[in-house]
Amino acid sequence: TLIRCLAGLVVPDAGTIRVAGQDVVIPTPHAAQRLGLAFIHQELNLVPQFSALANMLLGRPKRKRLGVVDWRGTRRDVAGIVEQLGISFPLEKRVDELSVAQQWLVSIARALIGNATMIAMDEPTASLSPAEADRLHAVVRELAARDVAVLYVSHRLGEGLDLSDSISVFRDGRLTRHASRG
Repeated sequence: TLIRCLAGLVVPDAGTIRVAGQDVVIPTPHAAQRLGLAFIHQELNLVPQFSALANMLLGRPKRKRLGVVDWRGTRRDVAGIVEQLGISFPLEKRVDELSVAQQWLVSIARALIGNATMIAMDEPTASLSPAEADRLHAVVRELAARDVAVLYVSHRLGEGLDLSDSISVFRDGRLTRHASRG
């Protein structure tokens, strides 16, 4: 429910949403996106037949040359984000040929290309191997180090404790516990 409120899919019954210290109302998903909020759901929202690069740019303006998408120039435009995330697979590879962990990286890259300042991740390691989960945890730490907030939803308490600066526990839509480091 919290993620749905932040995403502009549900109007909160009570409470306040603050982004960058300002109280905001998020009436639509487009409004959430304009505020720098991105959401990666457990069931990844990717087009299997499209390349990794095409999925990263879904819904985004693309560099064009002579009226056709300039994929080479577009690849250069996203090179910094690809490097930041440690993506080593070819961006031309179809998403349905990627591992689930690689698909998560594509989704995170898409959020960063959209200038996300907060990325909500819903059960990101649910279908990852331990090694893939460790890699994703490293990416989450790197995002946090670059001042990208990560709302990490997990039923695995150890993950939350290991990755978080603060933890909020909700039960039946109510905050039952909040704790911060330091």
